[in-house]
Amino acid sequence: MKIFFLMRSEGYIRNFESVIDMLSARGHTIHLCFLGKTKMLTEDHLCDKFADNPLITYSYFPDDVWWLWNGISKIIRIFQDYLRYLDPVYCNAHKLRARAGRYIPSFIQSMLARSCKGDLSRIWLKINRLRWMERIIPVNQNIVNHIKSSKPDLFLITPLVDIYSNQVDWLKAAQYLGIPSIHCVASWDNLTNKGLIKVEPDGILVWNEFQKREAVEMHHVPAEKVFVSGAQCYDKWFTYEPKYSRKEFCEEHSLDPSAKMLLYVCSSPFIAPDEVGFVRRWIEKIRFSADPVIAEASIMVRPHPQNARQWDDVDFSSYGNVTIYPREGANPIDARTRDDFYHSIYFCDAVCGINTSAMIESGILKKPVFTIVTDDFADTQGGTLHFDYLVNEGGLVYQSSDFDEHLKHLRTAFCGKLGYEGKVSGFLKEFLRPSGLEKECTPIFCDIIEKCVELPCRPVRHELSFDALLVKPLLFIVSVIITSIDNFRFAARKTGRKVKSRLCRIQKKVQSKLR
Repeated sequence: MKIFFLMRSEGYIRNFESVIDMLSARGHTIHLCFLGKTKMLTEDHLCDKFADNPLITYSYFPDDVWWLWNGISKIIRIFQDYLRYLDPVYCNAHKLRARAGRYIPSFIQSMLARSCKGDLSRIWLKINRLRWMERIIPVNQNIVNHIKSSKPDLFLITPLVDIYSNQVDWLKAAQYLGIPSIHCVASWDNLTNKGLIKVEPDGILVWNEFQKREAVEMHHVPAEKVFVSGAQCYDKWFTYEPKYSRKEFCEEHSLDPSAKMLLYVCSSPFIAPDEVGFVRRWIEKIRFSADPVIAEASIMVRPHPQNARQWDDVDFSSYGNVTIYPREGANPIDARTRDDFYHSIYFCDAVCGINTSAMIESGILKKPVFTIVTDDFADTQGGTLHFDYLVNEGGLVYQSSDFDEHLKHLRTAFCGKLGYEGKVSGFLKEFLRPSGLEKECTPIFCDIIEKCVELPCRPVRHELSFDALLVKPLLFIVSVIITSIDNFRFAARKTGRKVKSRLCRIQKKVQSKLR
Protein backbone atom coordinates (compact mmCIF):
# COMPACT_ATOMS: atom_id res chain seq x y z
CA MET A 1 0.00 0.00 0.00
CA LYS A 2 1.21 3.50 -0.87
CA ILE A 3 0.38 6.20 1.67
CA PHE A 4 0.57 9.97 1.15
CA PHE A 5 0.83 11.65 4.57
CA LEU A 6 0.37 15.43 4.56
CA MET A 7 1.66 17.31 7.62
CA ARG A 8 1.62 21.04 8.25
CA SER A 9 5.31 20.80 9.15
CA GLU A 10 7.94 18.17 9.88
CA GLY A 11 7.42 18.81 13.61
CA TYR A 12 4.38 16.52 13.47
CA ILE A 13 6.65 13.53 12.92
CA ARG A 14 7.00 13.53 16.71
CA ASN A 15 3.28 12.68 17.00
CA PHE A 16 3.30 9.93 14.38
CA GLU A 17 6.84 8.57 14.37
CA SER A 18 5.87 5.17 15.78
CA VAL A 19 3.09 4.86 13.18
CA ILE A 20 5.40 5.74 10.29
CA ASP A 21 7.99 3.22 11.50
CA MET A 22 5.46 0.42 11.99
CA LEU A 23 3.68 0.96 8.66
CA SER A 24 6.99 0.84 6.82
CA ALA A 25 7.98 -2.27 8.83
CA ARG A 26 4.78 -3.87 7.54
CA GLY A 27 5.93 -3.19 3.99
CA HIS A 28 3.90 -0.07 3.19
CA THR A 29 5.40 2.83 1.24
CA ILE A 30 4.96 6.25 2.88
CA HIS A 31 5.50 9.64 1.32
CA LEU A 32 5.57 12.52 3.83
CA CYS A 33 4.68 15.93 2.46
CA PHE A 34 5.34 19.05 4.56
CA LEU A 35 3.82 22.49 4.01
CA GLY A 36 6.44 24.32 6.01
CA LYS A 37 9.72 24.03 7.88
CA THR A 38 10.28 24.46 11.59
CA LYS A 39 13.36 24.79 13.76
CA MET A 40 12.06 21.80 15.70
CA LEU A 41 13.22 19.23 13.15
CA THR A 42 15.85 20.05 10.53
CA GLU A 43 16.13 18.51 7.09
CA ASP A 44 19.44 16.95 8.19
CA HIS A 45 17.55 15.22 10.97
CA LEU A 46 15.03 13.88 8.43
CA CYS A 47 17.84 12.62 6.20
CA ASP A 48 19.49 10.85 9.13
CA LYS A 49 16.23 9.30 10.23
CA PHE A 50 14.98 8.02 6.87
CA ALA A 51 18.21 7.53 4.92
CA ASP A 52 18.28 3.77 5.50
CA ASN A 53 14.58 3.22 4.78
CA PRO A 54 13.72 3.24 1.06
CA LEU A 55 10.01 2.89 1.90
CA ILE A 56 9.87 6.38 3.45
CA THR A 57 10.31 9.48 1.30
CA TYR A 58 9.45 13.13 1.89
CA SER A 59 8.98 16.41 0.06
CA TYR A 60 8.19 20.05 0.81
CA PHE A 61 5.39 21.93 -0.91
CA PRO A 62 5.52 25.74 -0.73
CA ASP A 63 2.86 27.03 1.65
CA ASP A 64 2.46 30.36 -0.16
CA VAL A 65 1.89 29.24 -3.77
CA TRP A 66 -0.09 31.77 -5.78
CA TRP A 67 -3.64 30.59 -6.52
CA LEU A 68 -6.43 32.93 -7.49
CA TRP A 69 -8.96 31.20 -5.23
CA ASN A 70 -6.79 31.62 -2.12
CA GLY A 71 -8.40 34.89 -1.06
CA ILE A 72 -12.04 33.81 -0.88
CA SER A 73 -11.28 30.36 0.49
CA LYS A 74 -9.37 31.98 3.36
CA ILE A 75 -12.33 34.26 4.15
CA ILE A 76 -14.85 31.40 4.03
CA ARG A 77 -12.75 29.29 6.40
CA ILE A 78 -11.99 32.15 8.81
CA PHE A 79 -15.70 32.80 9.29
CA GLN A 80 -16.48 29.11 9.87
CA ASP A 81 -13.79 28.90 12.53
CA TYR A 82 -15.02 32.05 14.26
CA LEU A 83 -18.65 30.95 14.26
CA ARG A 84 -17.87 27.78 16.24
CA TYR A 85 -16.75 29.98 19.16
CA LEU A 86 -20.21 31.55 19.37
CA ASP A 87 -21.43 28.18 20.69
CA PRO A 88 -22.54 28.71 24.34
CA VAL A 89 -20.08 25.99 25.43
CA TYR A 90 -17.35 28.54 24.64
CA CYS A 91 -18.89 31.37 26.65
CA ASN A 92 -15.75 31.66 28.82
CA ALA A 93 -13.28 30.99 25.99
CA HIS A 94 -12.44 34.66 25.46
CA LYS A 95 -8.90 34.11 24.27
CA LEU A 96 -9.85 31.27 21.92
CA ARG A 97 -12.60 33.40 20.39
CA ALA A 98 -10.23 36.36 20.04
CA ARG A 99 -7.68 34.19 18.25
CA ALA A 100 -10.29 32.86 15.83
CA GLY A 101 -11.60 36.37 15.17
CA ARG A 102 -8.33 38.25 14.79
CA TYR A 103 -8.88 38.61 11.03
CA ILE A 104 -12.53 39.69 11.36
CA PRO A 105 -13.37 43.35 12.07
CA SER A 106 -14.91 43.84 15.50
CA PHE A 107 -18.17 45.29 14.13
CA ILE A 108 -18.70 42.14 12.04
CA GLN A 109 -17.97 40.00 15.10
CA SER A 110 -20.67 41.93 16.99
CA MET A 111 -23.14 41.51 14.12
CA LEU A 112 -22.54 37.75 14.04
CA ALA A 113 -22.96 37.43 17.80
CA ARG A 114 -26.25 39.38 17.72
CA SER A 115 -27.65 37.40 14.80
CA CYS A 116 -26.70 33.99 16.28
CA LYS A 117 -27.72 34.77 19.89
CA GLY A 118 -25.90 31.65 21.07
CA ASP A 119 -28.39 29.48 19.18
CA LEU A 120 -26.63 26.41 17.70
CA SER A 121 -29.17 26.05 14.90
CA ARG A 122 -28.49 29.64 13.77
CA ILE A 123 -24.73 29.16 14.06
CA TRP A 124 -24.77 25.98 11.98
CA LEU A 125 -27.12 27.51 9.41
CA LYS A 126 -24.41 30.10 8.72
CA ILE A 127 -21.62 27.51 8.77
CA ASN A 128 -23.50 25.34 6.28
CA ARG A 129 -23.99 28.31 3.96
CA LEU A 130 -20.23 28.89 4.06
CA ARG A 131 -19.64 25.20 3.32
CA TRP A 132 -21.91 25.55 0.31
CA MET A 133 -19.59 28.30 -0.90
CA GLU A 134 -16.58 26.06 -0.16
CA ARG A 135 -18.02 23.44 -2.53
CA ILE A 136 -18.22 26.05 -5.28
CA ILE A 137 -14.47 26.67 -5.10
CA PRO A 138 -12.69 24.34 -7.55
CA VAL A 139 -9.82 22.06 -6.54
CA ASN A 140 -6.28 23.36 -6.85
CA GLN A 141 -4.80 21.50 -9.83
CA ASN A 142 -1.23 22.05 -8.64
CA ILE A 143 -2.08 20.12 -5.49
CA VAL A 144 -3.97 17.47 -7.45
CA ASN A 145 -0.90 16.89 -9.64
CA HIS A 146 1.44 16.71 -6.63
CA ILE A 147 -0.67 14.04 -4.94
CA LYS A 148 -1.25 12.16 -8.20
CA SER A 149 2.51 11.94 -8.84
CA SER A 150 2.87 9.68 -5.78
CA LYS A 151 0.03 7.37 -6.94
CA PRO A 152 -1.15 6.79 -3.36
CA ASP A 153 -3.74 4.27 -2.23
CA LEU A 154 -4.50 6.25 0.93
CA PHE A 155 -4.29 9.91 1.95
CA LEU A 156 -3.55 10.86 5.59
CA ILE A 157 -3.67 14.43 6.86
CA THR A 158 -2.76 16.24 10.11
CA PRO A 159 -3.57 18.51 11.90
CA LEU A 160 -6.23 19.87 9.43
CA VAL A 161 -7.99 21.98 12.08
CA ASP A 162 -5.77 25.07 12.21
CA ILE A 163 -7.62 28.37 11.87
CA TYR A 164 -8.46 28.83 8.13
CA SER A 165 -6.20 25.86 7.33
CA ASN A 166 -5.07 25.60 3.71
CA GLN A 167 -4.79 21.85 4.26
CA VAL A 168 -8.47 21.80 3.30
CA ASP A 169 -7.35 22.24 -0.34
CA TRP A 170 -5.33 19.03 -0.06
CA LEU A 171 -8.23 17.09 1.40
CA LYS A 172 -10.47 18.29 -1.43
CA ALA A 173 -7.80 17.29 -3.97
CA ALA A 174 -7.53 13.76 -2.52
CA GLN A 175 -11.31 13.40 -2.67
CA TYR A 176 -11.32 14.72 -6.23
CA LEU A 177 -8.91 11.89 -7.13
CA GLY A 178 -11.05 9.31 -5.33
CA ILE A 179 -8.36 8.47 -2.75
CA PRO A 180 -9.66 7.44 0.71
CA SER A 181 -8.83 10.30 3.09
CA ILE A 182 -8.16 9.97 6.82
CA HIS A 183 -7.78 12.80 9.30
CA CYS A 184 -5.30 11.79 12.02
CA VAL A 185 -5.97 13.91 15.11
CA ALA A 186 -2.59 15.19 16.27
CA SER A 187 -3.15 16.14 19.89
CA TRP A 188 -5.50 16.07 22.86
CA ASP A 189 -6.83 19.61 22.34
CA ASN A 190 -7.16 19.71 18.55
CA LEU A 191 -10.91 19.17 18.29
CA THR A 192 -11.85 21.73 20.96
CA ASN A 193 -9.52 24.72 20.70
CA LYS A 194 -8.65 24.94 17.00
CA GLY A 195 -10.81 25.43 13.91
CA LEU A 196 -13.56 23.25 12.48
CA ILE A 197 -13.23 20.19 10.25
CA LYS A 198 -14.53 22.09 7.22
CA VAL A 199 -14.56 19.27 4.68
CA GLU A 200 -15.60 15.83 5.85
CA PRO A 201 -12.89 13.18 5.31
CA ASP A 202 -13.66 9.49 4.81
CA GLY A 203 -12.47 8.71 8.32
CA ILE A 204 -11.06 10.29 11.49
CA LEU A 205 -8.67 8.61 13.92
CA VAL A 206 -9.10 9.88 17.48
CA TRP A 207 -7.57 8.97 20.84
CA ASN A 208 -10.62 8.16 22.92
CA GLU A 209 -14.39 8.36 23.35
CA PHE A 210 -14.07 12.01 24.48
CA GLN A 211 -12.59 13.00 21.12
CA LYS A 212 -15.10 10.84 19.28
CA ARG A 213 -17.91 12.77 20.98
CA GLU A 214 -16.18 16.06 20.08
CA ALA A 215 -15.91 15.02 16.42
CA VAL A 216 -19.59 14.07 16.28
CA GLU A 217 -21.12 16.87 18.36
CA MET A 218 -18.79 19.80 17.63
CA HIS A 219 -17.74 19.05 14.04
CA HIS A 220 -20.87 17.18 12.88
CA VAL A 221 -18.91 14.19 11.60
CA PRO A 222 -21.00 10.98 11.39
CA ALA A 223 -20.13 8.60 14.24
CA GLU A 224 -19.48 5.71 11.85
CA LYS A 225 -16.59 7.67 10.34
CA VAL A 226 -14.78 8.11 13.66
CA PHE A 227 -12.33 5.40 14.74
CA VAL A 228 -10.83 5.21 18.26
CA SER A 229 -7.18 4.09 18.26
CA GLY A 230 -5.75 5.49 21.49
CA ALA A 231 -2.86 7.96 21.81
CA GLN A 232 -0.07 6.30 19.83
CA CYS A 233 2.31 9.23 20.38
CA TYR A 234 2.67 8.31 24.08
CA ASP A 235 3.46 4.60 23.60
CA LYS A 236 7.21 5.09 24.00
CA TRP A 237 6.90 6.60 27.49
CA PHE A 238 5.14 3.53 28.89
CA THR A 239 8.25 1.38 28.33
CA TYR A 240 11.08 3.92 28.61
CA GLU A 241 13.85 3.03 31.06
CA PRO A 242 16.25 5.29 33.01
CA LYS A 243 19.82 5.42 31.71
CA TYR A 244 21.51 6.60 34.91
CA SER A 245 20.89 7.23 38.62
CA ARG A 246 19.05 10.09 40.30
CA LYS A 247 22.28 11.13 42.00
CA GLU A 248 24.04 11.44 38.63
CA PHE A 249 21.12 13.40 37.18
CA CYS A 250 20.95 15.86 40.06
CA GLU A 251 24.71 16.40 40.14
CA GLU A 252 24.73 17.06 36.39
CA HIS A 253 22.23 19.88 36.92
CA SER A 254 23.70 21.19 40.20
CA LEU A 255 20.71 20.04 42.27
CA ASP A 256 20.76 18.46 45.72
CA PRO A 257 20.11 14.71 45.24
CA SER A 258 19.15 14.28 48.91
CA ALA A 259 16.23 16.74 48.65
CA LYS A 260 12.79 16.22 47.17
CA MET A 261 12.65 17.41 43.57
CA LEU A 262 9.95 19.58 41.96
CA LEU A 263 9.64 19.90 38.20
CA TYR A 264 7.86 22.90 36.68
CA VAL A 265 6.79 22.24 33.07
CA CYS A 266 6.16 25.41 31.08
CA SER A 267 3.34 25.93 28.62
CA SER A 268 3.03 27.05 24.99
CA PRO A 269 3.10 30.76 24.00
CA PHE A 270 -0.68 30.75 23.49
CA ILE A 271 -1.39 29.26 26.93
CA ALA A 272 1.22 31.23 28.90
CA PRO A 273 2.98 33.90 26.82
CA ASP A 274 4.69 35.41 29.89
CA GLU A 275 5.27 32.70 32.48
CA VAL A 276 8.43 33.96 34.18
CA GLY A 277 6.68 36.17 36.76
CA PHE A 278 4.33 33.39 37.83
CA VAL A 279 7.15 30.86 38.15
CA ARG A 280 9.14 33.33 40.24
CA ARG A 281 6.22 33.75 42.64
CA TRP A 282 5.79 29.97 42.77
CA ILE A 283 9.47 29.46 43.68
CA GLU A 284 9.23 32.15 46.37
CA LYS A 285 6.22 30.41 47.93
CA ILE A 286 8.14 27.12 47.88
CA ARG A 287 11.20 28.65 49.52
CA PHE A 288 9.18 30.42 52.23
CA SER A 289 7.12 27.34 53.09
CA ALA A 290 6.94 26.47 56.79
CA ASP A 291 7.62 22.84 55.85
CA PRO A 292 11.42 22.39 55.53
CA VAL A 293 11.00 19.44 53.14
CA ILE A 294 9.15 21.70 50.68
CA ALA A 295 11.28 24.80 51.36
CA GLU A 296 14.52 22.93 50.63
CA ALA A 297 13.27 21.03 47.57
CA SER A 298 15.35 20.95 44.40
CA ILE A 299 13.55 22.78 41.58
CA MET A 300 13.93 22.30 37.84
CA VAL A 301 12.10 24.65 35.46
CA ARG A 302 11.70 23.18 32.00
CA PRO A 303 10.94 25.88 29.32
CA HIS A 304 8.46 25.05 26.57
CA PRO A 305 10.34 24.55 23.26
CA GLN A 306 8.13 27.10 21.48
CA ASN A 307 8.23 29.64 24.28
CA ALA A 308 11.81 29.52 25.56
CA ARG A 309 13.12 32.95 24.61
CA GLN A 310 11.58 34.56 27.69
CA TRP A 311 14.02 32.50 29.81
CA ASP A 312 17.22 33.77 28.13
CA ASP A 313 18.21 36.22 30.86
CA VAL A 314 16.31 34.84 33.85
CA ASP A 315 18.43 34.16 36.94
CA PHE A 316 16.98 32.15 39.84
CA SER A 317 20.34 31.47 41.50
CA SER A 318 19.47 33.62 44.53
CA TYR A 319 16.83 31.05 45.52
CA GLY A 320 19.43 28.26 45.62
CA ASN A 321 19.06 24.70 44.34
CA VAL A 322 17.12 25.85 41.23
CA THR A 323 17.95 25.19 37.58
CA ILE A 324 16.36 26.19 34.26
CA TYR A 325 16.93 23.37 31.81
CA PRO A 326 17.18 23.26 28.87
CA ARG A 327 17.19 27.05 28.82
CA GLU A 328 16.72 27.17 25.04
CA GLY A 329 13.88 24.64 25.20
CA ALA A 330 13.96 21.22 23.56
CA ASN A 331 11.42 19.03 21.84
CA PRO A 332 11.95 15.32 22.63
CA ILE A 333 12.49 14.21 19.03
CA ASP A 334 15.77 12.27 19.21
CA ALA A 335 17.59 10.01 21.66
CA ARG A 336 19.34 12.82 23.58
CA THR A 337 16.35 15.15 23.96
CA ARG A 338 14.06 12.24 24.85
CA ASP A 339 16.47 11.06 27.53
CA ASP A 340 16.63 14.57 28.99
CA PHE A 341 12.86 14.93 28.99
CA TYR A 342 12.26 11.48 30.45
CA HIS A 343 14.81 11.81 33.26
CA SER A 344 13.51 15.27 34.20
CA ILE A 345 10.16 13.67 34.98
CA TYR A 346 11.36 10.26 36.17
CA PHE A 347 13.62 11.62 38.92
CA CYS A 348 11.26 14.30 40.24
CA ASP A 349 8.80 13.80 43.09
CA ALA A 350 6.05 16.11 41.81
CA VAL A 351 5.23 18.11 38.68
CA CYS A 352 3.59 21.53 38.41
CA GLY A 353 2.40 23.49 35.38
CA ILE A 354 -0.38 25.62 33.91
CA ASN A 355 -1.88 23.63 31.01
CA THR A 356 0.48 21.52 28.93
CA SER A 357 0.79 18.03 27.47
CA ALA A 358 3.90 17.37 29.63
CA MET A 359 1.41 16.85 32.44
CA ILE A 360 0.17 13.76 30.58
CA GLU A 361 3.68 12.34 30.19
CA SER A 362 4.18 12.94 33.90
CA GLY A 363 1.06 10.92 34.63
CA ILE A 364 2.37 8.05 32.51
CA LEU A 365 5.46 7.99 34.73
CA LYS A 366 3.18 7.90 37.79
CA LYS A 367 4.16 11.34 39.07
CA PRO A 368 1.62 13.49 40.95
CA VAL A 369 0.74 16.53 38.84
CA PHE A 370 -0.45 19.88 40.18
CA THR A 371 -1.77 23.13 38.81
CA ILE A 372 -2.76 26.43 40.36
CA VAL A 373 -5.80 28.15 38.90
CA THR A 374 -4.73 31.76 38.60
CA ASP A 375 -6.09 34.97 37.09
CA ASP A 376 -2.83 35.21 35.11
CA PHE A 377 -3.97 32.36 32.86
CA ALA A 378 -7.73 32.16 33.45
CA ASP A 379 -8.49 32.32 29.71
CA THR A 380 -6.23 29.37 28.94
CA GLN A 381 -7.13 27.19 31.91
CA GLY A 382 -10.86 27.35 32.62
CA GLY A 383 -11.29 29.14 29.29
CA THR A 384 -10.32 25.98 27.38
CA LEU A 385 -12.36 22.79 27.22
CA HIS A 386 -9.43 20.37 27.19
CA PHE A 387 -8.21 21.68 30.57
CA ASP A 388 -11.35 20.18 32.12
CA TYR A 389 -10.20 16.69 31.12
CA LEU A 390 -7.13 17.18 33.32
CA VAL A 391 -8.77 18.57 36.45
CA ASN A 392 -12.38 17.34 36.54
CA GLU A 393 -13.56 14.01 37.89
CA GLY A 394 -11.43 11.32 36.26
CA GLY A 395 -8.60 13.76 35.53
CA LEU A 396 -5.01 13.28 36.65
CA VAL A 397 -4.17 16.82 37.86
CA TYR A 398 -4.68 18.17 41.39
CA GLN A 399 -6.07 21.69 41.15
CA SER A 400 -5.44 24.43 43.70
CA SER A 401 -7.19 27.78 43.95
CA ASP A 402 -4.16 29.50 45.52
CA PHE A 403 -0.55 28.90 46.59
CA ASP A 404 -1.47 27.91 50.16
CA GLU A 405 -3.69 25.07 48.94
CA HIS A 406 -0.98 24.05 46.48
CA LEU A 407 1.57 23.77 49.31
CA LYS A 408 -0.84 21.55 51.24
CA HIS A 409 -1.13 19.27 48.20
CA LEU A 410 2.66 19.09 47.91
CA ARG A 411 2.99 18.24 51.60
CA THR A 412 0.49 15.39 51.20
CA ALA A 413 2.33 14.14 48.11
CA PHE A 414 5.73 14.22 49.80
CA CYS A 415 4.31 12.23 52.73
CA GLY A 416 3.06 9.58 50.31
CA LYS A 417 -0.59 10.02 51.35
CA LEU A 418 -1.98 11.32 48.07
CA GLY A 419 -3.28 7.98 46.75
CA TYR A 420 -2.29 8.99 43.23
CA GLU A 421 -1.86 5.59 41.58
CA GLY A 422 -5.57 4.82 41.19
CA LYS A 423 -6.36 8.36 40.01
CA VAL A 424 -3.76 8.36 37.25
CA SER A 425 -4.43 4.78 36.11
CA GLY A 426 -8.10 5.61 35.52
CA PHE A 427 -7.18 8.67 33.46
CA LEU A 428 -4.58 6.85 31.37
CA LYS A 429 -6.96 4.02 30.53
CA GLU A 430 -9.85 6.31 29.65
CA PHE A 431 -7.91 9.05 27.87
CA LEU A 432 -4.81 7.45 26.34
CA ARG A 433 -5.32 3.68 26.14
CA PRO A 434 -9.05 2.92 25.92
CA SER A 435 -8.32 -0.61 24.67
CA GLY A 436 -6.40 -1.44 27.87
CA LEU A 437 -3.39 -0.06 29.75
CA GLU A 438 -1.17 -2.92 28.60
CA LYS A 439 -2.08 -2.55 24.91
CA GLU A 440 0.10 -0.31 22.75
CA CYS A 441 -1.88 2.07 20.56
CA THR A 442 0.46 2.14 17.54
CA PRO A 443 -0.50 -1.37 16.29
CA ILE A 444 -4.20 -0.49 16.71
CA PHE A 445 -3.68 2.73 14.73
CA CYS A 446 -1.87 0.85 11.94
CA ASP A 447 -4.54 -1.88 11.82
CA ILE A 448 -7.22 0.78 11.31
CA ILE A 449 -5.14 2.49 8.60
CA GLU A 450 -4.79 -0.80 6.72
CA LYS A 451 -8.55 -1.29 6.80
CA CYS A 452 -9.26 2.29 5.72
CA VAL A 453 -7.80 1.69 2.27
CA GLU A 454 -10.87 -0.49 1.64
CA LEU A 455 -13.34 2.31 2.44
CA PRO A 456 -15.81 2.90 -0.40
CA CYS A 457 -14.59 6.04 -2.10
CA ARG A 458 -15.46 7.66 -5.43
CA PRO A 459 -13.97 10.78 -7.00
CA VAL A 460 -15.86 13.78 -5.62
CA ARG A 461 -17.35 16.06 -8.27
CA HIS A 462 -19.75 18.70 -6.98
CA GLU A 463 -22.60 19.33 -9.40
CA LEU A 464 -23.25 23.06 -9.11
CA SER A 465 -26.82 24.25 -8.85
CA PHE A 466 -28.10 27.21 -10.82
CA ASP A 467 -27.59 29.44 -7.76
CA ALA A 468 -24.01 28.19 -7.37
CA LEU A 469 -23.26 28.89 -11.04
CA LEU A 470 -24.46 32.47 -10.54
CA VAL A 471 -22.44 32.96 -7.35
CA LYS A 472 -19.18 31.41 -8.64
CA PRO A 473 -18.09 34.38 -10.84
CA LEU A 474 -18.75 36.79 -7.98
CA LEU A 475 -16.68 34.66 -5.59
CA PHE A 476 -13.88 34.53 -8.15
CA ILE A 477 -13.81 38.32 -8.61
CA VAL A 478 -13.72 38.86 -4.84
CA SER A 479 -11.01 36.21 -4.50
CA VAL A 480 -8.79 37.80 -7.16
CA ILE A 481 -9.01 41.14 -5.37
CA ILE A 482 -8.27 39.69 -1.93
CA THR A 483 -5.47 37.44 -3.22
CA SER A 484 -3.84 40.36 -5.05
CA ILE A 485 -3.95 42.55 -1.93
CA ASP A 486 -2.54 39.73 0.23
CA ASN A 487 0.31 39.08 -2.18
CA PHE A 488 1.11 42.80 -2.44
CA ARG A 489 1.30 42.99 1.37
CA PHE A 490 3.45 39.88 1.52
CA ALA A 491 5.85 41.28 -1.10
CA ALA A 492 5.99 44.62 0.72
CA ARG A 493 6.81 42.95 4.05
CA LYS A 494 9.47 40.81 2.38
CA THR A 495 11.04 43.87 0.74
CA GLY A 496 10.89 45.75 4.04
CA ARG A 497 12.72 42.94 5.83
CA LYS A 498 15.43 42.91 3.15
CA VAL A 499 15.89 46.69 3.35
CA LYS A 500 16.02 46.58 7.15
CA SER A 501 18.57 43.78 7.06
CA ARG A 502 20.73 45.68 4.57
CA LEU A 503 20.58 48.88 6.63
CA CYS A 504 21.66 46.94 9.73
CA ARG A 505 24.67 45.54 7.87
CA ILE A 506 25.64 49.02 6.64
CA GLN A 507 25.27 50.41 10.16
CA LYS A 508 27.54 47.70 11.58
CA LYS A 509 30.18 48.39 8.92
CA VAL A 510 30.11 52.15 9.63
CA GLN A 511 30.37 51.56 13.39
CA SER A 512 33.32 49.19 12.94
CA LYS A 513 35.17 51.75 10.79
CA LEU A 514 34.53 54.53 13.30
CA ARG A 515 36.11 52.40 16.02
